Amino acid sequence: MRIDVYDPDNYTSGIPHAQFAWLREHAPVYRHPYPGGGHYWVVSRHADVVAVSRDFRRFSAEQGFVLVDDLPDDVLAMARNQLLGMDPPKHGPCLLYTSPSPRDHG
Repeated sequence: MRIDVYDPDNYTSGIPHAQFAWLREHAPVYRHPYPGGGHYWVVSRHADVVAVSRDFRRFSAEQGFVLVDDLPDDVLAMARNQLLGMDPPKHGPCLLYTSPSPRDHG
């Protein structure tokens, strides 16, 4: 199967579920080429996504943010101040304001 989950044109009819299903079965951690050179990693199994999200030392959001495309240094510096761009312990205080508390559920 030809895999290209980078090209936005592949989403015009909806999410390319067949490509993601193939990735989960055959290449759950996939080195996806950029059209102009280079690559990024597609992590397609839920358990692997959870493991990556919990291992901030090896998979830092602050080193490259959580987008497919690399950000210029000045934009990356701003992105590090957003919750998705923070690694522990920096994001801890922010989570206190965004996580539901037991009293929120009556």
